[in-house]
Formats: sequence, C-alpha cells, structure tokens
Amino acid sequence: MQLKPWGVVLGDYYQQMCAERKPFKVLEGFWTSVVLVQDLTAIKDIMITQFENFPDRGFYVNHKDALSLNLVRLDYKLWKPLRQKLSPSFSPAKLRSMFPTLSKVGEQLVTVLRKECGVHGKSIEIYDLCSRFTIDFIGNVAFGMECNSLSEPNTEFRKQGDRAFYNLLHPFVDMFGAKYPQILRLLNVKAFGKESNDFFKRVFKENLEYREKNNIRHQDFMDLLIDLKNEHHNNKELPMTSELLVGQTFAFFIGGFETSSSTMAYALYEMAKNGEIQQKAHEEVLRVLAGNNQTFTYECLKDMRYLKTIIQETLRKYPVAPAIPRVCRRTCTLKTSQHSSLTLQEGTTVIVAIYGIQHNSQLYPEPEKFAPERFANDEENAQRDPCSFLAFGAGPKICIGEQFGRLQMTLGLAIMLSEFKFSVCSNTPEELHFDPKNMFVLAMKNGIVLNIEKYQ
Repeated sequence: MQLKPWGVVLGDYYQQMCAERKPFKVLEGFWTSVVLVQDLTAIKDIMITQFENFPDRGFYVNHKDALSLNLVRLDYKLWKPLRQKLSPSFSPAKLRSMFPTLSKVGEQLVTVLRKECGVHGKSIEIYDLCSRFTIDFIGNVAFGMECNSLSEPNTEFRKQGDRAFYNLLHPFVDMFGAKYPQILRLLNVKAFGKESNDFFKRVFKENLEYREKNNIRHQDFMDLLIDLKNEHHNNKELPMTSELLVGQTFAFFIGGFETSSSTMAYALYEMAKNGEIQQKAHEEVLRVLAGNNQTFTYECLKDMRYLKTIIQETLRKYPVAPAIPRVCRRTCTLKTSQHSSLTLQEGTTVIVAIYGIQHNSQLYPEPEKFAPERFANDEENAQRDPCSFLAFGAGPKICIGEQFGRLQMTLGLAIMLSEFKFSVCSNTPEELHFDPKNMFVLAMKNGIVLNIEKYQ
C-alpha cells in the first residue's frame, strides 16, 4: 500500500466529511485532539473574519533555535510588528527593482539547459533543475550572493535547502511543543537540526560583517534586515536579535526555494503530459516576446495570462503546503453554511485541509484533471469563494512572498518554454507519489524525469 503524507491523509478525511455533510470532525491523538474544518464559511471565519481569534499556527518555538524564530512560526505578538516591517521587501516597486538581477539568473538557466539539451535532446530530472534555479534566484535577490547551484549542483546551499524539510519535528510533536513549550525547551528540543542552524547562522554573520565593514548595499532583503537591526537594537517590543534576523533569512530562503521549485516541476510535468497546453503556453511566450524586442521584462510577464492560469491550476492540484493549522486563542463560535455552529475553547487547534478543498469536485469538477481554463475567466475567478483556493493561505496571514513566488515561477517557466519542449519518457511516472516522510510540504518521492529538446 502506498503511504501518504499527512496533508493528503487529511484531504481524504475532508472528502469523507463532504460526503457525509459534516462541517467539523474531531481527530483524536494520544495526547491531544484537533478539529478538522470542512465548511468554507467556518474556514473564512478562521482565516479572515475572526482572524484575531486564530492568529497563530501553533508551531513550537525554541529561542535557542534561530531557525524557528521565523515569520511562519512566531506568535502573534511578535509576528504582527515584524510582518509590518518586512512587507516593503515584497512591494511591486521592490520586485521591479529586482528584475535585472533575476534576468541574469534566467540567462544562466538558459545556458545550462542548452548545454544539457545538446543537439538531440536529453532526459533530465526536472525538480533538480528547478531547485537549482530557485536557489540561485533567491540567493541573488535576498542576500546579494551567488549560490551557483545551476553550474554546480552540489553546492552547500542546495544541500541545506533539501535537508531543512527533513530534520523537522513531526507535526503532532510540533503542536505538543506549542502547547507545552516548557517541556520541550527543558529537554532542549529544537525544531530544526544543529547543522542547518549552524549553516544559516554562519552565512548570515559573514554576509552581515562583510557588508557593514565595506559599507555595501544591494537594495535587497538583507539590506532591510540590517536596517531593522540598527533601528530596533534597543526596542523591547521588537528586539531584532541576531537569532531573529537569521530566522527571517532562513524563512525567505526556504519559502521561496521549496514552494516555487516544486510548483515549477509539477507544471512542467503536467505540460509534458498535455502537449496542447504546453504548445499554447509556448506560443503565448513567443508572441509576448515578439512584441517586446525579444526581451523578458517585469512588465511583459503580466501579459502571459495563459501561463499564469497554468501556474494557478498547478497550485490548485499540487498545493505545496497541503494543510494549515490554527490555534484558537479565546473562546469563540464558528458559524457554517448549513446554519449550524461550533463553539471552540481557548487553546483548541483547528486544521484546514487545503489539499482536500482544492480537490473537492463540487468546487472544481474533475479535480484530478489538469485544466488551466478553470482560471481563465476573470468574472468566474471573482465569484469563486476566497477560501476555495488557499495555496498561499488567506487573510492577514496570507503568504508575504506570494507575489515574489509568482514572479519567480512565471519568469522561470517562460524562459524554459521560449526555447525548449518537454515530453514524457520511459522514466516519467504515470502519476506522482508524494514523500510521506516530508511532513510539512507536498514533496515528490522519486523526482520527475522528462525529455527536453530545443525547438528548431
């Protein structure tokens, strides 16, 4: 029997709840219980309407573990002012200013693909390629560093990126730690391994010291962190310790690396299986480039509307974060679309099964079918329930790097589709299986091998 990751298992529970028309289900654990929520009205309450009652994800934080002190894990009191300070790094103006740097990484991607492809084409592991691209992408724009993963696949950045998601606590241990942090802290339990902590601390420290010593600025994410360190050095409300700064560096790197690389790989897999979709995207990219002097620009990516529907459908079918936990911080009542309600006590953990929602046949007919046209109509998109698509979350805690991620994926896929054609081969899996050992993201178990050839 094929083992499933917990996010997919929760999706199966969600489908059972839909069939039985149950808005809530209590899942019992050996030390605690959680409430799985199926009803979209109740989910909207949790994510948006009653956000102040559910502001925390319920992850364990150890202040001796710098990597756990990141925006994803921090509790509301520290999360709120930090989120406000970090948001300018992801504004449209900031993304536009990053684009020349991003284009250089794109050029390196093309160089590698041309070399890999050769004259007659070649079979390649596509997730590996996408991972190397996103690591170089993030390393440049976030830290002003050349990670060189495209040219040297086994760089330390790549190894640490892969390792980070496999040295994590089990989700239920994580929730236990959030509820009883004193116990895990007494045992010096950390959410992330020592090797990962040491690596990111060292990279941050060396980068920080080099920039301050040489008065170097790159107008990137690292600059913002340095400014925050200087601005809030003695601020008790937002103490920008070196550990907290390292945590944000880590979150930016890991968040942009795993989510974007997986989504790009899934998109190429689906396009390799659906040639007509790939051909339509290829023609769109060429058409946009023809009207833009054969140059990729920040503005021209906005015109690749069909490619964006492909990305949206990929995120629907393969949500990289397949479930979202939230913790109730005060007693409150959730209402449902069935005119029923549920009162939750303070400290109750609720889970939203994103994978289940986005594979709900009532929301998305034939959910296993890859159909980008689902998102082609602007009116239909506007009418869709905001909580029927949660690949980036929703409400105040929606992913801070959503637009950065979309830019990264659009540029990477557009560059590849402009010159190269992808197709299935004997080593391409008929269907994808996800790694049950990866407890937090929807990660491939055995990779994806595709044929690649250059358009003549």
